Amino acid sequence: MSDDDISTLTPEQASARLAELAAAHRGPPSTDPKDVLDRRIADPAFGAKLKAGDTEARAEFQRLTVAAAEANPIEAAMTGALPEMPDSDLLLMANTTGMLRDIGISDDVIRETLTGHEVTQAEHDATNRWLKQHEADKEWCKKLRAGDIEAKQKFMLASIILSSSIKKAA
Repeated sequence: MSDDDISTLTPEQASARLAELAAAHRGPPSTDPKDVLDRRIADPAFGAKLKAGDTEARAEFQRLTVAAAEANPIEAAMTGALPEMPDSDLLLMANTTGMLRDIGISDDVIRETLTGHEVTQAEHDATNRWLKQHEADKEWCKKLRAGDIEAKQKFMLASIILSSSIKKAA
């Protein structure tokens, strides 16, 4: 059927043709383990099997979860899509993600932290000066000890920067 005679199609035929064209435009489905896992989770039939305790569905879910975590451990840690027995590095990244989110650190900063983002010497030095000034401020320290969320966030951000590797000078 050519694209010229679309006006002769029934609504069902037009819908089918549109689905064909959309599939051709998108290309074949991704084989990335996370994408496959997402598609399986979105499939109501698979979800029903998983909830019912179907052994094959459970095994497929576990296999895909492990493959997705191995393919992109940062994404796995940040989404919580962990295998039943995550290794200690993955578990540490997932726990770090949760702790940082709990105090309001953005996902962009968390991702940089987990990927080992490097800072410049100037950023490191400025943060070190900032922290020393605030550590000398009794009121700020009192807020930090009392659990003030803003103080905790700033202290954590400073800690992240100071524990980051420093970029080598070019």
